[in-house]
Amino acid sequence: MARNIMNFMDIRGDIARYRGDLYLMFSLLTVAAFGSFFLSGQLNKVLVSSFGLDFWFHSDTARVFWNMSDPASDHGRATVHPLFSLFTTPVVLSLCTILDTDRLSAVRMVIASVAGVWAAMMYVLLRLIGLFRIDALLFSCLAVFSSSAVFWLSVPETFSFGSVSILFALILLALSTRGRPAGEGFFVLAGIATLGFTVTNWMVGLAASFLSLPWKKAVRCNVIALLSVAFFSYFQRYFLTYVPFFIGSFDKGFASSSDEVDFLFMKETGGPVRILISFFYHSIIMPGIRYADKMNRQNWEILSVQFSQPLSGNIAGIIAGALWLILLAIGIWAMYTVKKDRKIRLGIFLALSGQLALHLIYGDETFLYSMHYVPLLIIIAAYGTLTGLRKFVLGAVFIVCIGAAVNNLMQFFWAADMLTIHFFPKVP
Repeated sequence: MARNIMNFMDIRGDIARYRGDLYLMFSLLTVAAFGSFFLSGQLNKVLVSSFGLDFWFHSDTARVFWNMSDPASDHGRATVHPLFSLFTTPVVLSLCTILDTDRLSAVRMVIASVAGVWAAMMYVLLRLIGLFRIDALLFSCLAVFSSSAVFWLSVPETFSFGSVSILFALILLALSTRGRPAGEGFFVLAGIATLGFTVTNWMVGLAASFLSLPWKKAVRCNVIALLSVAFFSYFQRYFLTYVPFFIGSFDKGFASSSDEVDFLFMKETGGPVRILISFFYHSIIMPGIRYADKMNRQNWEILSVQFSQPLSGNIAGIIAGALWLILLAIGIWAMYTVKKDRKIRLGIFLALSGQLALHLIYGDETFLYSMHYVPLLIIIAAYGTLTGLRKFVLGAVFIVCIGAAVNNLMQFFWAADMLTIHFFPKVP
């Protein structure tokens, strides 16, 4: 009884101590969630009704929408997103039943909820690596107004869910560096989440567990996570139609994981320089958006930034983009000069290196995958506040936030208009 009372008092003490953080987290969650729901309402329904047209930067918004809302849809991409449909479909259908709403509204609610959680988790992680509240708030705002968040937290896609799983794994790693390590069960969940939403993101779950736990425990956690994903991947076929096993299908007619080879070293990327520009710049500041010819479909075009030049947006974007590059350079320097919390810095470095190596060889539109690495870039830039340049960094990130918000939202509304003006009349 006495122990329970002491535990309760500790919880009350923690709540009182972190009340300001809780207010800021809730504020970020609310702004991001309502912002996501508003932006998704500005997009033409063509994004969720036209399979294979990939208007929105090569994304599969229509497929993902139906995977989230219809158990009988084609879940063939479970080879690389093993448990995405299993995690999301029951939630969407439950919302439809409980709130008596249509599938599109339910999917928008789920996406908005993910956006809110993502923003709050960004703040938590920034606080855990040692930032003051105002510092963490400003960089969290930059995350919310980044081009990745604006363009991908407003449409049905798997990458926002994958980004949340990455943040979860890094938060566990950061907690271990603060002397408050999470139990093994949390690392199992991180392994299931990172592997279950996108198989390549398991690299972050692996890094977090091996940097936080003794190697035998880390191995045990990841073996359990792998077996759990395999178990749920196999047995979800009793609830979902047309769903393959995640390491390749044993059923004729399903896409095999070997089909991913087709996305390696694609000439459509424009080469390593174009990939690097998109990776480090376009994920934060949206450049001028172009049209790109869609493969295998005559007379169709899609929105693309793969060949866009940096500093090609409006004046707000140009100013914000130049300052962002300076912030990133300072952050990279700080990562190597700040001596504390070596494990979290190593984990972030390994995660970013893995993502960069992957996207140097995989995919055609690098911006499509940016939600998986934009939190890492922002965290690195935020390390600049832990140096003697803190005041300059805070002033710069404030300006970048304003410029990114103006530029990225203007670019978003232009792209949304193009769906109706340029694309929608052509849809059969």
